[in-house]
Amino acid sequence: MNTETSISYNIKTVHLVNITVIVILSLLLFGLAYVGLGLSYALFVLAQNSVIWAIVAAIYFSKINDNIKAMIFSLIPLLTGAAAFLKATSTPLGNHYFIFLSIAMIALYFNNKLIAIHQVLTNLTYILLYIISGPRLLIDPNGTIWSFIYILVCANGVLALLYFLTKWGKALVTEAVRKEKVAGELSLKLNASLEEIKKGSTLLNNTIIDFDKNISSSKEAISNMNIAMQEMASGVSEQAENLSSINEKMNIATENVLKTEKISSNVSTESSKMSEQVIEGSSKIKEMNTQMDIIYQAVNTSFNTVSDLETRIIEINQYLNSINEIAEQTNLLALNAAIESARAGEHGKGFAVVAEEVRKLAEQSSTTVKDINTIINTINEQTKLVVDKVKLGDTAVESGKKLIAEVNDNFTVIADNFIKTNRLLDEGAKVSSETSKEFMAMLEKVNSIAAISEQQAATIEELSATAENTNADIIMISDSVNEIKNLSNSLDMMSIK
Repeated sequence: MNTETSISYNIKTVHLVNITVIVILSLLLFGLAYVGLGLSYALFVLAQNSVIWAIVAAIYFSKINDNIKAMIFSLIPLLTGAAAFLKATSTPLGNHYFIFLSIAMIALYFNNKLIAIHQVLTNLTYILLYIISGPRLLIDPNGTIWSFIYILVCANGVLALLYFLTKWGKALVTEAVRKEKVAGELSLKLNASLEEIKKGSTLLNNTIIDFDKNISSSKEAISNMNIAMQEMASGVSEQAENLSSINEKMNIATENVLKTEKISSNVSTESSKMSEQVIEGSSKIKEMNTQMDIIYQAVNTSFNTVSDLETRIIEINQYLNSINEIAEQTNLLALNAAIESARAGEHGKGFAVVAEEVRKLAEQSSTTVKDINTIINTINEQTKLVVDKVKLGDTAVESGKKLIAEVNDNFTVIADNFIKTNRLLDEGAKVSSETSKEFMAMLEKVNSIAAISEQQAATIEELSATAENTNADIIMISDSVNEIKNLSNSLDMMSIK
């Protein structure tokens, strides 16, 4: 409701109040006339009042300005009082009440301009009555002009007070209406804001629900990745244990190869001495027989050592196969971790990079194992060659022992066979030396694999710690999202209220 409509509504209400006062006043006059002057005069008064009622009703329903209506309605008691003064033979106090009733009726409109106009009309009415009737009718038969002035001062004082009262009251009413309008506008804006808040809270709730689903998926992905990391850590630990065992075996094998090389060197030295003794002649045959026994034992030892070396190499191949399987398993776990990180979206990018590094390390481990396997296969072939050579040396030694028994008849043959044996021993020494070098290289490779395995274990531990921290952060984010959801629900309830 705007300001003009509110004020118009109040004026119409005052119109009805004043019309009601006029009707009551008319009925009161009718009753007084009936009591004082009889029914006939009372009916005459009623007829006059009926005319006044008709005029008042016509004015009320007409399209005349409300201020003019207000002035007409308030002047009716004034004119009634003036007429009473003119008809009266004495000065009843009630006639003054009609005039003051008129003043009260105009004051109900809270319009200071109407009061000012009414004040002028009231003064004119009193002055005209004084001129026409004199002070006798207005006050009392013994009254003077000062009594008349006293009445004017009282009436104008009341009108002046009502003027300021209506002026200030109208300002208060106008301000109240303005504030009511502002309050209505604010209420509309508040309702619109609450509606927007409700829409925003609904959208926020839907977003929080989707975000909570994503958080749950991320938590599940992180949990799966933690499981994968634990499996990888277990595999790496097992790999480290296997590498440690291989390292120990390789150290033992290296020591055996060094012993074999030393033995081969000793055999070569002894063979040279025995060659000199053969050249010296048959006088040293017995001593050569003794040396042949030594050679026989040395060859057997070499044969046993080389056979043991072959067995160790087979065991190394088995360990390398285990390492290769562990590397493949690590590669699969890294791929699974990369897939889970990809599912985690933005939260899993860091883990995807780490998983890729783990996969590369696993592939590097697999490649290194394959290289070692190739080297060991080469060593195995060379070891078989050494075994064959040692077997030939053993046969040659046995033949030498037989030839010594027949030295007198076959001395030349024994010398030739001994030379061949010496040559084979030199070759065996060279093979042992090469085998020792290969074992040393293999040992370096195994140490490199162990270092890579340790680095891999450290990386996996770092990944696991990062995953745990990320899981804790996701839990905190989930709790914060739940708090935001509760606040959004509270805001939604407030908007509904």
